[in-house]
Amino acid sequence: MVIVLFIVIGYVLLFGVKEKAYFYTYNLFVITVGVFMCAKVDSSWVSLVYHIVPLAMFSTIFPHFKKYAPFIFSSLGFLLLYIVIKFVFWHVNIVRMFMDLRISIFAVCMGLSMIESIRKKQLNVDLLMKGLYFVVFVQVLIGGWQYLMPSINSFFFVVDDNATRDAEALSQYLNMNLIPGTMMSPSVLSGFLALSFFVAFTYEVQNHNLNFVKLLWGGLTLLVLFLTGIRTPFLMLFLVTGVYLLCFQRKLFVLLLPLMIVALVLLFKTNVLDIEGSIGRMLQGFTQASSGLEGLSETTLGYSFIMIPFFLQDPIFGISQYDTTIVKFLLDDMSKSDIFLLYILCEYGLVGLTLFLAPFFKFKKQSLKGVVQRGVEVKQSTVIMYVVIGLLFSIVDQGIFHYTLVGLVIMGIVLFSYKRETGNSNLVHRRESYGEKNITDSEER
Repeated sequence: MVIVLFIVIGYVLLFGVKEKAYFYTYNLFVITVGVFMCAKVDSSWVSLVYHIVPLAMFSTIFPHFKKYAPFIFSSLGFLLLYIVIKFVFWHVNIVRMFMDLRISIFAVCMGLSMIESIRKKQLNVDLLMKGLYFVVFVQVLIGGWQYLMPSINSFFFVVDDNATRDAEALSQYLNMNLIPGTMMSPSVLSGFLALSFFVAFTYEVQNHNLNFVKLLWGGLTLLVLFLTGIRTPFLMLFLVTGVYLLCFQRKLFVLLLPLMIVALVLLFKTNVLDIEGSIGRMLQGFTQASSGLEGLSETTLGYSFIMIPFFLQDPIFGISQYDTTIVKFLLDDMSKSDIFLLYILCEYGLVGLTLFLAPFFKFKKQSLKGVVQRGVEVKQSTVIMYVVIGLLFSIVDQGIFHYTLVGLVIMGIVLFSYKRETGNSNLVHRRESYGEKNITDSEER
């Protein structure tokens, strides 16, 4: 209870600070460390963090609530209407359904408030990026320490109440040392590192602001991401980075393409029979991927294919039989978080998924509402890029449906849309202002 109270007090204190970068950095800190701290002190309070973080995201819109009230009420209204329909005809757990689908509305509200703060000069983007680098680097250091000294995991590893295995059983099942950082599991850390890298990489490339220190940070992040042994986020990061370079940075894509091809060939052709641990598991995943559907059937991704027939029974509204049918069909060691995208489709159908994604695609229109000074120009292509990567991460984990990654998705959209003021543009602006001042002085004389 004490830790939860301190977390809430931290949000309250930083909410009133004029520089909003501190609030968003603190939010990242709570996302990465909050659950761990609660679990170490009193695990009965862990679930509160899952509610505090989304509400903290939503609270940032309060100063601008009147401006965005129509968007908020319409989004929540359509969601609640569908929840009522699902309850009447399918008898779903309405609380769980709301918790599953509400997070996108709260996250977009945070994105809109970030844009408002940037335009009002209340959010220093460089300071926010430093906060992101610091939070990720802490996880990289702890992750590297856990890889080199596995014995310390007796302190760092905390398991969610919904987990099907404890740390020791999970380590034996995966045949590797666990690297969870201060997150709930290696998969959560892996997704966080992968998306954080993509957010930072796209922002720095967009603004031509890469340097040796940032490249070193990126290299260490990728190294620990690889050492987690969690394959899907690493593969998805590789894929979406290539697509991003092809669509937005073709010159850089041409330079890196040979390197990417060589890396893939080496990974797919590596003999992994004599390699154990997280590295062996990661390389084994590439081997399985190169062997087609037969190889994928032995991975977590294969369970997503098992879910497809259930989804096709009612693709529009969802069959909502996870607790009664699907969970019995799957193996005992699986949970809905392992295949969350298909879980959402089976439970709530395409309508439910559409309601979840709709706020993202309203983001551009809402960000232009009442704009006088732009500063941030959200494009639909940017939204699509980040939503797609979030959904890809959701194939074998919660991905965009969890506050850990949805906040990074929104942060990535805002940062990628941010237009940094260059020295030349400022100089032109000062010259124009100086010229206007001279004209005014002459007219007065």
